[in-house]
Amino acid sequence: MKLLNSEEIYPVRGLNEIQNINLTDRKVVYLDCGTDFAFGKNPLLDELKIKYKIDTTIHIFEIYDVYCFGTSN
Repeated sequence: MKLLNSEEIYPVRGLNEIQNINLTDRKVVYLDCGTDFAFGKNPLLDELKIKYKIDTTIHIFEIYDVYCFGTSN
Protein backbone atom coordinates (compact mmCIF):
# COMPACT_ATOMS: atom_id res chain seq x y z
CA MET A 1 0.00 0.00 0.00
CA LYS A 2 2.87 2.40 0.79
CA LEU A 3 4.38 1.80 -2.64
CA LEU A 4 1.06 2.47 -4.37
CA ASN A 5 0.51 5.63 -2.34
CA SER A 6 4.05 6.84 -3.11
CA GLU A 7 3.04 6.70 -6.80
CA GLU A 8 -0.18 8.57 -5.96
CA ILE A 9 -2.32 5.46 -6.45
CA TYR A 10 -4.98 5.16 -3.76
CA PRO A 11 -7.09 1.99 -3.83
CA VAL A 12 -10.45 2.56 -2.13
CA ARG A 13 -13.41 0.37 -1.31
CA GLY A 14 -15.91 2.92 -0.09
CA LEU A 15 -16.95 6.55 0.12
CA ASN A 16 -15.38 7.04 3.54
CA GLU A 17 -11.95 6.27 2.05
CA ILE A 18 -12.32 8.66 -0.89
CA GLN A 19 -13.16 11.54 1.44
CA ASN A 20 -9.68 11.26 3.00
CA ILE A 21 -7.90 11.79 -0.34
CA ASN A 22 -7.41 15.17 -1.97
CA LEU A 23 -8.47 14.59 -5.58
CA THR A 24 -8.46 18.24 -6.62
CA ASP A 25 -6.93 18.66 -10.10
CA ARG A 26 -6.21 14.94 -10.39
CA LYS A 27 -7.31 12.25 -12.76
CA VAL A 28 -9.31 9.41 -11.24
CA VAL A 29 -9.50 5.89 -12.67
CA TYR A 30 -12.25 3.72 -11.23
CA LEU A 31 -12.42 -0.02 -11.96
CA ASP A 32 -15.87 -1.49 -11.36
CA CYS A 33 -16.29 -5.24 -11.24
CA GLY A 34 -20.04 -5.87 -11.38
CA THR A 35 -20.95 -3.77 -8.34
CA ASP A 36 -24.50 -3.17 -9.57
CA PHE A 37 -24.98 -6.89 -10.09
CA ALA A 38 -23.55 -7.85 -6.70
CA PHE A 39 -24.96 -5.07 -4.52
CA GLY A 40 -27.69 -3.36 -6.54
CA LYS A 41 -26.23 0.12 -6.04
CA ASN A 42 -22.88 1.74 -6.62
CA PRO A 43 -22.63 4.79 -4.34
CA LEU A 44 -18.91 5.29 -5.02
CA LEU A 45 -19.45 5.58 -8.77
CA ASP A 46 -22.46 7.85 -8.21
CA GLU A 47 -20.37 10.14 -6.00
CA LEU A 48 -17.54 10.25 -8.54
CA LYS A 49 -20.02 11.13 -11.31
CA ILE A 50 -21.30 14.04 -9.23
CA LYS A 51 -17.85 15.43 -8.48
CA TYR A 52 -15.95 14.65 -11.70
CA LYS A 53 -16.46 14.60 -15.45
CA ILE A 54 -16.17 11.19 -17.14
CA ASP A 55 -13.58 11.35 -19.92
CA THR A 56 -13.70 7.71 -20.98
CA THR A 57 -15.57 4.52 -20.15
CA ILE A 58 -14.20 1.15 -21.24
CA HIS A 59 -16.23 -2.06 -20.96
CA ILE A 60 -14.14 -5.23 -20.61
CA PHE A 61 -15.61 -8.72 -20.75
CA GLU A 62 -19.02 -9.09 -19.15
CA ILE A 63 -18.70 -7.30 -15.82
CA TYR A 64 -15.68 -4.97 -15.84
CA ASP A 65 -15.97 -1.26 -16.50
CA VAL A 66 -13.11 1.22 -16.31
CA TYR A 67 -14.12 4.84 -15.80
CA CYS A 68 -11.58 7.61 -16.40
CA PHE A 69 -12.56 10.89 -14.78
CA GLY A 70 -11.06 14.30 -15.44
CA THR A 71 -11.00 17.26 -13.13
CA SER A 72 -13.95 18.54 -11.13
CA ASN A 73 -17.22 19.49 -12.86
